[in-house]
Amino acid sequence: MALAGGGKLGQKVSVGYCKLCNEYKKLVKAHIIPQSFHLSTFDNGEMPRIKGDKYNNKRSSTGIYDYMLCSDCESIFSPWDDYAYDFLTSPIPQDAIIGCDNISYAYQVNNFNYEKLKLFFLSFLWRASVTQHPCFNNIQLGKYEKILRKMILTKDADFSNEFTIIISKLLSTVSGYMFPVREKIKGINFYRFWIGEFQFLIKVDQRSCPKVFLDCELSDARPLLILLNDFNTSGMKKIMIETLKKANKNIVGS
Repeated sequence: MALAGGGKLGQKVSVGYCKLCNEYKKLVKAHIIPQSFHLSTFDNGEMPRIKGDKYNNKRSSTGIYDYMLCSDCESIFSPWDDYAYDFLTSPIPQDAIIGCDNISYAYQVNNFNYEKLKLFFLSFLWRASVTQHPCFNNIQLGKYEKILRKMILTKDADFSNEFTIIISKLLSTVSGYMFPVREKIKGINFYRFWIGEFQFLIKVDQRSCPKVFLDCELSDARPLLILLNDFNTSGMKKIMIETLKKANKNIVGS
């Protein structure tokens, strides 16, 4: 399988066409999953496991990357990646938790950088869509890939309303990460990502987000609600298992 510039999978490619600027340049090692998130999923000092592809349940010390960007374009993502990592891994203030009867449902964040956070998620999805790494073969964005590219280049988080982000955090510790699958929720197209204790739903659809998510979608008009789920009792474990089955089926059938 060729990487950007014509090399084979796993082979360093020194020059080629950058996927973002489309210029013929020296290409650099670009992580699809930001390296800080990869390192944060280490479990008791062990390397995180990769789940959901043909390397299922193997451990990786370096994460997943591709030679698909020039250094100038790769640097565009760094401020968004760094901000999202610091934001998502910050301790949850006890007074921010929303719940009742000793059950926590979500926590509220009043102050956050909406543009950096949204551009992180959108650039993450775009990177996963343009890489030729087989772990992400099931991401097929079609016309939305060009829209995302324009949003990244212009740094405009609100250029298009086709993309909505829902964030949830697992109360139980889960290490490693699982590759995304496309699924429909209330008939609307989403991609579901898992990284460590976080799950991200990204709507890729021109239709409105399902009403069930309206209060917790990422927006600059209100505080952000991050859903809290117990991995073993909330049904999230079942969802992850089904997601893993879909991912493996997609890889086998590709």
